[in-house]
Amino acid sequence: MEKKQWKRFVRLHPKWPVPPNSVVQYLQQRSLGSRKAQCGRQLYKESFSNRRIPYLLEEKEYSLGEVNKVFASQWISDHAVVMGTKCNKLIVLYIWNGKMVCVPMISSTIPTEDGLIADEGSGIHAISLNPSQTCIATGADNPNNLGVYAMPDFDPLCVGEACHRDWIFDLKWLDDEFIVTGSRDGTIALWSVADCFQSDHASSASTSKHKSIRPRCHRHVTSSAGHFLHEDDHLLQKVRALEFNSNRKELASVVVSSGCICFWDVCQFREVQCRKLHHGRENVCLALSNSYSLYAVGSQSHITLLDSRRGKTVCSLGIQEECSGVRSVNFQGDILSAGTGMGAIKFIDVRKMQYLRKESGDFLCLQVGDGWLSRDDIYYSFFAEYAYPNAIYTHCFDDSGTRLFAAGGPLPTGLTGNYAGLFQ
Repeated sequence: MEKKQWKRFVRLHPKWPVPPNSVVQYLQQRSLGSRKAQCGRQLYKESFSNRRIPYLLEEKEYSLGEVNKVFASQWISDHAVVMGTKCNKLIVLYIWNGKMVCVPMISSTIPTEDGLIADEGSGIHAISLNPSQTCIATGADNPNNLGVYAMPDFDPLCVGEACHRDWIFDLKWLDDEFIVTGSRDGTIALWSVADCFQSDHASSASTSKHKSIRPRCHRHVTSSAGHFLHEDDHLLQKVRALEFNSNRKELASVVVSSGCICFWDVCQFREVQCRKLHHGRENVCLALSNSYSLYAVGSQSHITLLDSRRGKTVCSLGIQEECSGVRSVNFQGDILSAGTGMGAIKFIDVRKMQYLRKESGDFLCLQVGDGWLSRDDIYYSFFAEYAYPNAIYTHCFDDSGTRLFAAGGPLPTGLTGNYAGLFQ
C-alpha cells in the first residue's frame, strides 16, 4: 500500500496506529512504553482529564478519633480505604459514611529474639494489594514482621518473621506469590506466600489459624561507595521505599541515610546498580511511572525524576517549602502528585516537567484541613507556641482517577494527631 493511501486509510480508521516515519517518531513511541498500543484519541482524553481533575477537587474531611498519624493507605474497593497508623492499627474506612472498622493485627508465632528492635511506636508504614487483589500485605503486631491477609474479609493468612532486625518501612508484590520487604535495618527480603501452605513452615506450637513463613532470600544493601555494610551500620542505611518495575523485572530501593537509589535484579535477587541522588536528604518516598519510564524520589527540598531505563536524573523540581520535605509521591497518568510536610498536595505535569498553575500564576495546591491534634503535656511544653500543619504521609487515587484519598498527621515526632480526607 502506498504512503498516501495508507494515511487516508488511517484517517478513516483512527484506531489503526500510524507507523513511524522517522527515527524521532520511533523513539517517541518507544518512550511511551505500554501506551503505544492504545488509541490516540483515548490517550488524548485521558491526558486532558488527568490535567483538569486536580483543578476540580474538593475536600471532605473525616474524623478518626484519637488515632495517631496515618502512615499508609490503599483503596480496597470503590467505597473503602484501608489505613495503617503509627499506633500500629489497621483500619478500614468507609468513605460514604466515615465508619471505621479495626482489623486485628496478625500476631507473631515466635517470641522476640534478643537484639531485635520491637518498638510499638513505629507503626504500619506500608500496605500493598497483590495484582489479583486476593491478598493484602502489611506489618504484623511486631513491626519487624510481615503480615499477609486473605481478601476481601481480612482473614489472617501468614506472618513472615525471623528475618528483619528492625521495622519494615516498605513492601511490594512482585506477583501474586512473591513479595519483597525493605527494612530499617538495611536489608531487603524476598518472601513467598505459597510457603504458608507447606507444613514445614507451620508453627506446631501455635494455636493460631495463620502460619509462619521464612524469607526465601535476605540481602544487605550496599553503601554509596559500593561496599557491603557492617551489621552494626544498619541504623545508618535504612531502606525507606521500594518500587517494582515489572517491565524490566527490576526493584528500586531508596536508602534514606546515604541518599542513594539502588536497583536490584529480582530474578537473581542481587543489587546491580547504586546511584547517588543529587538531593539526598530525607529521601522517604518513591513512585514509578511505567508509561513514562520514570522514577520519582521525594527529598527534603526537591522532587527528582530519574529515567528508569538508565537510572540517570532527568529533572529536579524544588517544592518551594522550607525544611518540611516531600512525604509522599504518586503517578496518575501524565500527572505526578506530591504530598508535603506542610499539608499541601502539589501536581506536576510530567510532559512539561512543570507544576500545574492557576490562572493567577500561582502553583495549584490542595491544602488539607486541620485534622485532630492532641494537646497533651508534650504539646504545651514544646509545641504550643507554633502551628503545625498535617504532613501528607500517604495519598492515593482510586481506579477511576477522579478521587484522591490523603492522610497523615503532624510532622514533629513528639506530637500526636491525625488527618484523613477525600478530594473528589
